[in-house]
Amino acid sequence: MGLGLNATLSHGVIGVGYAINEASMETAGIQYENLPIALVRNNITATSAYSLWLNDLSSPMGSILFGGVDTEKYVGDMIKVKVIPVRTSGREVYNHFRVPLTSISAESPSGSDSLTTASFPVEVILDSGTTLSSLPQDLVDQMWEEAGAEFSSILRQPLIPCYRRNSPGKFTFGFGGPGGPKVVVPMDELVLDLSTGEPPHFPDSSKYKGQEACLFGIRDFGGPPYILGGTFLRSAYVVYDLANNEIGIAQTDFNETESSIIAFASNGSTIPSATEAPNQGQTDTPAQLILPAYNARDGFQNSAWTPAAFRASALLVLGAAFWTVF
Repeated sequence: MGLGLNATLSHGVIGVGYAINEASMETAGIQYENLPIALVRNNITATSAYSLWLNDLSSPMGSILFGGVDTEKYVGDMIKVKVIPVRTSGREVYNHFRVPLTSISAESPSGSDSLTTASFPVEVILDSGTTLSSLPQDLVDQMWEEAGAEFSSILRQPLIPCYRRNSPGKFTFGFGGPGGPKVVVPMDELVLDLSTGEPPHFPDSSKYKGQEACLFGIRDFGGPPYILGGTFLRSAYVVYDLANNEIGIAQTDFNETESSIIAFASNGSTIPSATEAPNQGQTDTPAQLILPAYNARDGFQNSAWTPAAFRASALLVLGAAFWTVF
């Protein structure tokens, strides 16, 4: 942590990623220890690792737990995958929490679909400093089609009727190949308000004319790096193990009030209660783009909606909703 006398951000930042990305005094050749490392150095935690539980979009609080895992905050099995390094100057460097996304499926009362991309496995960064999520355009197009999102040329953002947050549809993200961790993301975590006041409305040119407009939390930002931010991470319980370059992933238990904390045993010990994904390097679906039959689409989109009296309303000009601190 450092004191910034001049900054462009309106909020403070605590760096808890890899230390290679921390700010440094280049002229003095000094790179300071970040918080996870400093906690170990001061014998507060046994190893450089922490668990993140963002909780759901409507919750006022979540938690970050340094040096341990809270087994009450997730359901099912915790499965760990290896962080993907980058190759620099002939050596492997770990600089971001980059893991292989190997499948996405869409499920609703009307059916299910496997979404595909020629890019599988997709290297994605699990970044808590990012509001939205970005994926390859072919995957994004399929998700928009399933959920019923449409791109606004005015706002340069994907919009969706606000009532769709009540849709029973959901997307399942798989990591690390067959047998790896899977996280189910419901629609109420993907539909975000465009403003803090009264929602804007779709313009006359839209098929959703007059309906309240919200932001859909997944899009493509022009290519890699691809990022799974808050719109994904709220549905996951994630353990970041910097010592072993591994990430544990499990399905979150929303709004759980109980705790059962297991501390990491020692420096470099593995994630408590986690098993390793058995088929890392493989994909769950064919590495080619085969458009789905969209069996789930009707279940995503056929939610009851009774239009209120139409009111002409200009769309809110939204600033960039995508921000990140790597």
